Amino acid sequence: MEPGKKDSVGTSIARRQVVVLGHTGTMGPFLCDFLQRRKFRVRGASSRECNLLVRDGVQTFFRDLEPGFGVVFCSVINRWKEDSFDAMTKNMVMAENVALAAGNRCGFLVYLSSVDVYGTSPALPITEWTLPNPRSYYGIGKLASERLLLRTLGERIPVSVLRLPGVYGAHVQERSTLAHFLRKIRDMERVTIFGDGTVLRDFVLVDDLCEVVYDLLVRPRALLLNVATGSSLPLIDILRTLGRVLQREPNLEFGSPDGNSAGNLVFDISALQRAISGLRPTSLEVGCRSILARP
Repeated sequence: MEPGKKDSVGTSIARRQVVVLGHTGTMGPFLCDFLQRRKFRVRGASSRECNLLVRDGVQTFFRDLEPGFGVVFCSVINRWKEDSFDAMTKNMVMAENVALAAGNRCGFLVYLSSVDVYGTSPALPITEWTLPNPRSYYGIGKLASERLLLRTLGERIPVSVLRLPGVYGAHVQERSTLAHFLRKIRDMERVTIFGDGTVLRDFVLVDDLCEVVYDLLVRPRALLLNVATGSSLPLIDILRTLGRVLQREPNLEFGSPDGNSAGNLVFDISALQRAISGLRPTSLEVGCRSILARP
């Protein structure tokens, strides 16, 4: 839908207010910029503007928003930062506080979850029907947060849950796993692979994620989607692709397998393609070249 036009209920897209919770994190800044360029009125909220762990503060923040506002929920204590019982509990508290504060004022919500909810060795290919079996505190917290939001808000407003693998693409200095690999290879530093490098992974360009979020904000729906490219690659091939993009030979070393790491991740993205018409996931090489070109 073009900016300035109206959605199915006659609301002007240019007048729609969207709050991005966690706008200073890995994906938040890029989402804010993307939505602003498409004429949404975007309000970012990090812990400074709205500490999601403080229920009264969340209630106050949401009361100041116009009725019918949308929410893109990015805030999280990431597993790379801390994967502990305390972090899991805090992630669940944040989801609960948002769900309770949204009440009857929020019009729609998009929650960015994780494929960690499927655990370390799900049956392949992974679909939206794959049973969750989280093994990490982070994955347990994500699954519980999904359920809290759906149980509290799902009967009143459209709640979309997006389960994400690795997302990359704002710039090479970002905090994603792929950007970490790019920096290591660019600077000719050693990259350690735990295992033999044959484990399959799927990384999504943040631009593609933004297109999915945009579609769900324009046409709010209750959906559960795995957002992936559907083209998984062995980790060692991913690193060689990054080296080819950078015109550097990766300096690889192999360590003992990490027993806590997920096994192969292969996704059937049929549901995603049906829900978001016209979405063509960006290949890894094209995506990496695009972020290297960004300032």
